[in-house]
Amino acid sequence: MRVRQLISILALVYIAIFGVMVVAEAKVIQVPKEQKTIQAALNVAKKGDTITVAPGRYREELSLKDGVTLKGAGETSVLNLTVKALNVKGAAISDFLLKGGTKDSHFGIFCRNAEVTVKNMTIAGFHHGISSEASKVTVKHNTINESFNVGIYITTDSEALIEENRVMDNEGAGMIISSSDRKIVIVGNTLKRNDAAGIECTNASPTIRRNLITQNTFGILLDNAKADIGTTTDPGLNLIYDNKEGDVVNLGRDIVSAQQNYWGNPDGPCKNCISGKVVYKPWLREKSKTDYKPVNDKAKLTVIWGCLKKSE
Repeated sequence: MRVRQLISILALVYIAIFGVMVVAEAKVIQVPKEQKTIQAALNVAKKGDTITVAPGRYREELSLKDGVTLKGAGETSVLNLTVKALNVKGAAISDFLLKGGTKDSHFGIFCRNAEVTVKNMTIAGFHHGISSEASKVTVKHNTINESFNVGIYITTDSEALIEENRVMDNEGAGMIISSSDRKIVIVGNTLKRNDAAGIECTNASPTIRRNLITQNTFGILLDNAKADIGTTTDPGLNLIYDNKEGDVVNLGRDIVSAQQNYWGNPDGPCKNCISGKVVYKPWLREKSKTDYKPVNDKAKLTVIWGCLKKSE
């Protein structure tokens, strides 16, 4: 009896030690060297593994996997079909050119009930560059352009950190934030030359800081949204100017704070640039003395802001 108990104890100890070792032993799977296709690599990958993809064109519709990182070789690793993240946690994708280009190219990256990081991607030619439904997403250091509809779409109780992206030249809005009471932070992005709004927000309360928003039809368009675009104690530090139909347009009933931002002129926003219930005093008299653009992992931007104009 004692021998059996001893064997059982030793077996449990073995499992505890070596089981942990197996879990901790993450692998790098190379495509196409070890697996011919990306999806084949995803199918065999385990949590903690990284899949590296060599330069080339890969016409595959992919499904990301729990705890697996998918990493390309930069814009020489080209994907042409939708990347899906459905009911996964800890998934990540980075360093690809994701290029659609036809009216059938609906989503670049589509997330639903997922926890996903999207980083260092160039995404172009889809109806929606990145779409998130009921998900927690980190969208960082990407270029998203030439979308047929919207660059980044965050909706249906999603939580998001959208940081240091270039969202430009989209046929609709740069970003749409809707139907979520969860934490959404939009920081350090360039939103430029989008045919609708730079940021459109409905039924959500995003925090908007340090963004360049210019040459869109609307800068920030709000409808029943409690966006935080800056306060006296937590400056907005956004550069919002030269948007055709208004820099901040609030269609809702709630007062929106947009304090300590630069409006393209030391004297503040132009006569018709602010519409609706928006508190915009005090504002920045000068824009950054440094070129304002998203940073990447290898270089950090030092932002030096000008003086504040006091409220009258």
